Amino acid sequence: MVHQPSGYFVPSTPTAQPPQMPSSTDRRRQFEQCVDEHSPALYRVAWRMTGCESTASDLVQETFLQAWRGLESLRDAGRMRSWLFGILHNQYLKSVRSVRRMKPMDGVDLHHLATPMSETDADGELLQQALNRLDDDHRLPLLLHLMEELPVAKVARLLELPEGTVASRISRARKKLQAQLGPRLNVESGR
Repeated sequence: MVHQPSGYFVPSTPTAQPPQMPSSTDRRRQFEQCVDEHSPALYRVAWRMTGCESTASDLVQETFLQAWRGLESLRDAGRMRSWLFGILHNQYLKSVRSVRRMKPMDGVDLHHLATPMSETDADGELLQQALNRLDDDHRLPLLLHLMEELPVAKVARLLELPEGTVASRISRARKKLQAQLGPRLNVESGR
């Protein structure tokens, strides 16, 4: 600071400008990239949760709508994926409460949605039927852990549950699927 004769202190070096907030165009462009990057994973999980293509699409669309509206609340962009899965989970629970139970569509073509867990269309259909028989408390942790390859600790943070509870639910879900599917699909390894 330099003392000026007028009695005011004036900084001797120019002050740094406050960081500029991204323009609305930049924010929109960044969000579009986020949608492109995370849509496939969100859709896979939503489809496996609901067993219905249109319901899964609606859930993903509602997830991104809620994310856009609440984007300012995301403090760490590195947590975007977890944040989106949390929104998806909440949207799913909200839809289940309003509809009471979504019924999967018969004859859904799984070929274009082949995952590491399903090797053929027939196996995919059997897997979807088995997943539909799991309750929501077991299905979502299993899907996030196996399909999205999230570690148990991350699934626990996402679902706001203790790690032990999540690990137990995943284990029980695997056992139920293994009992229903037998050796046809190896759910122990996630493949």
